[in-house]
Amino acid sequence: MDHHCPWINTCCGHHNHANFIYFLFFAPIGCLHASVILSCSIYRALFSEWHMFFVSPFVRITLFHLLMALFAVGLAIGVTLAVGFLLCVQMRSVIKNETGIEGWIIAKAISRPRSDQFVYPYNLGKWNNIQEVFDFGGEWQPKGTGYTWNVVPGCNQFALTNEQLEQKDFKRQRSVPCRVERSYNGRWLPLSFGCRVLFSFPCSDEQRMPVREGQWILVSRFRRHWIYGALLDENQQPIDEQHGWLPRKCIREPQMYDPIDTPEKDADQTHSKED
Repeated sequence: MDHHCPWINTCCGHHNHANFIYFLFFAPIGCLHASVILSCSIYRALFSEWHMFFVSPFVRITLFHLLMALFAVGLAIGVTLAVGFLLCVQMRSVIKNETGIEGWIIAKAISRPRSDQFVYPYNLGKWNNIQEVFDFGGEWQPKGTGYTWNVVPGCNQFALTNEQLEQKDFKRQRSVPCRVERSYNGRWLPLSFGCRVLFSFPCSDEQRMPVREGQWILVSRFRRHWIYGALLDENQQPIDEQHGWLPRKCIREPQMYDPIDTPEKDADQTHSKED
């Protein structure tokens, strides 16, 4: 699967990716044709007196029709630009033979420390990549079954899956336990944390996680003003479904920790106070 498209109300994947790109190709052409026809009609209507002296189609429209025609031209040009840009993005993916999700995996694979060189298993060359989606042999069906695809020599069908699993292990190794010093209610617009936090929110549909002062979270992603982590239970294990984004001001920064300042030490101090 490449992505879910709300405009066609279905997901774009192996069996319909080519048809989706055909749609992206012909939709701007149709909108461009409509904008040209409407523009010519508006021109003839505005200069109708000049056209009365020539043998040409005469167009007469009211003010309402003129406004609607201008609005339609604006919509047609907007769709042409927007869908045309999406067509370029999709053709770039086809030439590379990668989906949007695979692009994220590749970016992480290149940037993370590793002992070997990463090889993307589905990059067969530009022309071969195009033929994987657009089969010009007569059947007009994409190659592969949707479960297995052609791969470069030396790779297998699970090369990218194994890379993703290694990335998750590397992510867990880099995760840092942090103590919550300021409560957060999980709102998407945390006005009390300041303008920088408010206007630099992460562009993601992932959930926001409410936390209370004194809790511990396992932070796996750090941004300038936001962090992403999972809530820890009493045994310092991540709680299922308790993860998300929260402002960075909520936690005590890791570099400020004492070397032995851990959830275990915090629990020991709490028990000693109770004793």
